[in-house]
Amino acid sequence: MTHGLGHWLDEIITKVHQSRSGFWYAVLDVGPVGYPSDPDYSTCSSKSREDAVKRCAAKIRAHNGRLSDYDIRYRYGKHWEQKS
Repeated sequence: MTHGLGHWLDEIITKVHQSRSGFWYAVLDVGPVGYPSDPDYSTCSSKSREDAVKRCAAKIRAHNGRLSDYDIRYRYGKHWEQKS
């Protein structure tokens, strides 16, 4: 697999959940096992699921330099491939 970050849909690279208050929260989806070196992206929240995902994905793509090619291809990419 040689896909870069631009290959993946916003829904694939983010993990999203809704709080009891009704707000949606999205973060970088690092898979079932996180690592201490995983980039720390602040949570993006919104009243709509779509907006939370869109804002989080935009933040991830804007800070693409914090994700190594190795991480995208072999750690996150494998997980994202399973989600797609």
